[in-house]
Amino acid sequence: MPDIFVSYSREDQAVARSYAEGFEAEGFTVWWDQSLNPGEAFDQVTERALDEAKAVVVLWSKASVNSRWVRAEATQANANNRLLPVMIEACRRPIMFELSHTADLSQWKGNSDDPAWQSFLASVRRFVQRAAPTDSTAPVVAASQNSGSSQPSVGKPREEYNRTARTTAKSNDSPGIPRRKALLYGASALGLAAAGFAGGSLLRGSQEVAPTLPPAFHRLTYRRGLIRSARFAPDGQTILYGALWDGDKCRVHSTRTDNPESRALELPYASVLAVSRTGDLAISIGAHLEGTITYGTLARVPIAGGAPRELVEEVRFADWSPDGSELAVIRSVEGSDRLEYPLGKVLFQPKAGEGNGLGFVRISPDGKRLAFLQYSSPRGIDGKVCVVDLDGKVEALSDAYINAHGLTWKGDEVWYSASEDRPLFRSVMAVKPGVAPRIVARMPVNVTLWDVAADGRLLIAQTDDRAVMIGRLAGDAHDRDLSWLDASWVADISRDGRSVLFSETGQGVGAVPAAYLRGLDGSPAVRLGSGQPLALSPDAHFALIRNLETAPGKTGEFIEVMPTAAGDARRLPGEGFSYANARWLPDGQGIVMRASDQGKSMRLYRVELPDGQPQPVSPEITGRWVLSPDGSMIAAPGPEQALRLYPVNGGTARSVPETSGKESLIGWVEDGLLAMRFNDATAPRGDIYLIDPVTGRQRSWANILPRDGAGIMNMVSFASTANGDTCVFSWHRALSNLYIANGVT
Repeated sequence: MPDIFVSYSREDQAVARSYAEGFEAEGFTVWWDQSLNPGEAFDQVTERALDEAKAVVVLWSKASVNSRWVRAEATQANANNRLLPVMIEACRRPIMFELSHTADLSQWKGNSDDPAWQSFLASVRRFVQRAAPTDSTAPVVAASQNSGSSQPSVGKPREEYNRTARTTAKSNDSPGIPRRKALLYGASALGLAAAGFAGGSLLRGSQEVAPTLPPAFHRLTYRRGLIRSARFAPDGQTILYGALWDGDKCRVHSTRTDNPESRALELPYASVLAVSRTGDLAISIGAHLEGTITYGTLARVPIAGGAPRELVEEVRFADWSPDGSELAVIRSVEGSDRLEYPLGKVLFQPKAGEGNGLGFVRISPDGKRLAFLQYSSPRGIDGKVCVVDLDGKVEALSDAYINAHGLTWKGDEVWYSASEDRPLFRSVMAVKPGVAPRIVARMPVNVTLWDVAADGRLLIAQTDDRAVMIGRLAGDAHDRDLSWLDASWVADISRDGRSVLFSETGQGVGAVPAAYLRGLDGSPAVRLGSGQPLALSPDAHFALIRNLETAPGKTGEFIEVMPTAAGDARRLPGEGFSYANARWLPDGQGIVMRASDQGKSMRLYRVELPDGQPQPVSPEITGRWVLSPDGSMIAAPGPEQALRLYPVNGGTARSVPETSGKESLIGWVEDGLLAMRFNDATAPRGDIYLIDPVTGRQRSWANILPRDGAGIMNMVSFASTANGDTCVFSWHRALSNLYIANGVT
């Protein structure tokens, strides 16, 4: 059984050899196709080695992403939870692996001392160690007088592995007892181990050993809504947390471990950021309606009560120093986050080209270092774990995760919640300088690690994130829930108001979005295929689907015209384009799309079907745009504050009077433009405004806030028929529960 299986393209054989030799130099046993012996069946031997390997290292390159063999091997390894992908050169991975955490060794030249190589080796060791099987000659005995481990250390040469296994097996088998019976006795010992939880201890030889108890979870909250923050109070039994319960704004609440009740503190709408050892709260004051984590005004207030003292604006994370005298904060300045400690002194500011989002700042128990998450952007959740010392020296402790949310210190380790490959399944992980990250506990849910008590108990929130798709049909007295799986985002609605085109992007479909069509009468949804749906043709016979190129030798994106019934899909021309969204023209003979040509800024293009080339119809467009019902005009944000109208067939653009830039376009009906005011704190949540495209006059059109407001965060997508009688919209809903976890080590 090999430790490592190396999957690669024949064109990368020289690179694969350096990896194989590097692994062997570390004591691993390696299988790659150079290990084949004359006369062996290639496919059978390869498949057997792939199944038996403890870790499968896939070398992604421009050649291997187009190799059917490499793709198949990577898929099988991923299914077996043994995949360790590596980028050996810049390339676009197959779409199903784009969300898998991938080590970047594109600059590795074979140097065994390279930090990137050493970090990757640490990951390999973890995989091999956790997947190490029980050798056929190794004992399965729970109690033994031999205090040494019967398992070989990861990285030992195979000869030593086998010798160790044979020697240990011989020493543990009792004289006169057949090997099979020894295995049965081992199973009985494991049964005694389970019984030991009730008895309180186990015997290993003559030594008494305490059993290892599984983690225990104690639920703290029972209402419906999003938990935005949580921290232990100094006594370790009181918990302060910020939550949006039952559609309310964010308030600071208090609860105790011995009482299921929570009470809201008499404070302004706010979220708790930190609790000092002296009993002072750092809170973020603000409306806190949109988004999981928002910026607010930092203030301090005693737990015992009093008026908050405001300190600084645009803050979203903070932590107290160990003595409770100073605050570290993450605040936004000119659109970029920065870390200040103490307040007012910039300790870390991301450089140009770096991820400019920061989160979850926590000061180490000795006060000498600060840990935080560095995101790709202030609104991003993909990020890495970093520490910075008091002189501003920053060290990254991990690679970037696709989803990182939650962080705290536990002793000299940084514990955090993140996901390497499953967006909505964050694990609890730990890391410290000089040591590779380790998985502490895998969770089948989305968890956020908020704090740790002095005795090691964890404060975590479990959140069910989903998208709810709601239909408001002509003549209906109440809205209809049209959600299908867990993340239903409306893309378009048929002209007759009978069908909705939507995507599923959550746990239900995995890493690759899927396009669906469903009747608004509630009939079952029909899956059209993989990809992001964009628009439905006027006759509802076709859908525009955005997808990633997977053909050999091809990279990039493409749009295909997919039939909604029987028929073949066809691709639209436009090589080198990246696509945001699109709409069908009313005659069905063309489309308008927002796209980027060869990495340039996004703008609007018109495409004549079936095979016309994209023709630009606007300058750079940075926000939401909509197409008029007759297909003659496009409305979009202009270079100034006002909305602009662009003729589809060419001509002079003009501004819409009385518009200020606070309007976010979501549709265009026969009566005018539809817009929401996401950035206007005075606008009621869910309100849609009708804007006259000629005069700019605005009036309230409808409110689409769901009747069940619990956990409703923000409206993401909207579609309406031309007359406005029927519309479908999707909201992000997040429902949380707060827990204390004991025994997680």
